[in-house]
Amino acid sequence: MQPVRRATAELNASGGVGGAVAQIARQRGARVIGADRVAPPDGGAIRDHADLLLIDEPDLPAAVWKATDGRGAAVIYDCVGGKTMFEIATRCLAHKGRLIEISATGDPIVQFNLADFYHNETRLFGVDSLKHDLVQCARTLDALRPDFESGRYRPAPIAATYGLDDAKAAYSCVTNGAQGRIVLTPQL
Repeated sequence: MQPVRRATAELNASGGVGGAVAQIARQRGARVIGADRVAPPDGGAIRDHADLLLIDEPDLPAAVWKATDGRGAAVIYDCVGGKTMFEIATRCLAHKGRLIEISATGDPIVQFNLADFYHNETRLFGVDSLKHDLVQCARTLDALRPDFESGRYRPAPIAATYGLDDAKAAYSCVTNGAQGRIVLTPQL
């Protein structure tokens, strides 16, 4: 009898970070359920590595519970953050589920039912990659390099390329929700 793989859900799955997380989690044996409001234009890296739920936020917990046969997600990697997604993510978690928050878009002040939180034995992790020094980042990238070089991991497609003089426009493109990587080049 095969063991049941625990499901990992991730929010904003079709973005660059979401696609990377899906690929890494799948390679490590997780069943990945990605959630997003829209599908990536070309299917993106998420297509081969996750079951993608295209769903409005209020319906997301029911969809995750259904997709996990009533167990909930063992891990949720929230690439969106903020009040709305935090509250929704906590309702998607399995017993002893882990919620990893890497962002706080919109309203960063959240509320949740403390009794539900401890009865579910939920674990909450905040991760700020800006706190990692160059040595830590280099180790992480070195560990991932073989899978990129072999083609096992695919980077997000390039959505737009800007010269350094247009860095403000590039940043605006990112904040306006561009799907894919925004690349800055020394000259165009």
